[in-house]
Amino acid sequence: MLKPVNDTSSEMNSDKFAKFNMESTLNKASFTLFGIGMLLPWNAMLASMDFFIAQFPSYKPNFSILVAVSAPMFIVQAIVFFFLQKWSLHFKVTLMFTLSTAITFAIVLVSLCINDESTAYWLVLGLSFLFGSCYAILQAALYGLAGPSVTLMNNLNLGIGLSGFVINLLRVIVLAAIKDDAEGAEIFFFTTGAYLLFCSVLAGRFVYHYD
Repeated sequence: MLKPVNDTSSEMNSDKFAKFNMESTLNKASFTLFGIGMLLPWNAMLASMDFFIAQFPSYKPNFSILVAVSAPMFIVQAIVFFFLQKWSLHFKVTLMFTLSTAITFAIVLVSLCINDESTAYWLVLGLSFLFGSCYAILQAALYGLAGPSVTLMNNLNLGIGLSGFVINLLRVIVLAAIKDDAEGAEIFFFTTGAYLLFCSVLAGRFVYHYD
C-alpha cells in the first residue's frame, strides 16, 4: 500500500523556490514595456525617414529600408514556426532584445560615421534586414509566453499600441530641442537604444525566473 506523500519536502521546496507569479505587477509592467520595445526600432526608422533620405540622396531609403525590414519578418516567421521550441528563451527573448539594441545604435552610427554613401547605405540595409529577423523571433516568443495569460497578452498588446505614440512624442521633443538633423537623429536613436537595453535587462530577469 502506498504511503501518503510527505508534505515536508514539498513545503521546503516551496520555501526555497517561491512559485513564479506570471501575473505579478512587475511582469505585467515588463510585458507592457516589451510591447513598446518590440516595435520601437521599426517606428524609429519610420519617424526618422527624412534623416535617411538626406543621408542617402542617391537611393530611395523610404522604400528600400521598409522592404529590408518587412521581408525577413515573413521569411523568418515561417522558419520560426518549425524551430521555435528548440531555441532557449534567453535566445528568443533576451538575445533578440540585445541584438535590437546593438542594431539601433549601429544604424545611426553607420549613417553618420561612414563617409562613403554606398557603403553606409548597404550596411544600413543589412542592419534593417537583421532587425526584421530579430523582430520576427521576438514577436513569436513574446506572444507564446503571454498566450496562457490573458492579462499579460493585454499588457503586451497595450505596449505595442503605445509604441507608435511614444516614438512620435520622442521625435517631436527631439525636433523641438535640436535643430541639426544629424545630431537629432543621434539623440533619437541612442535614446531608443537605451530603452531597448533596459528591455534586455527586464527580459533576462523574466526568463531567469520563468525557467
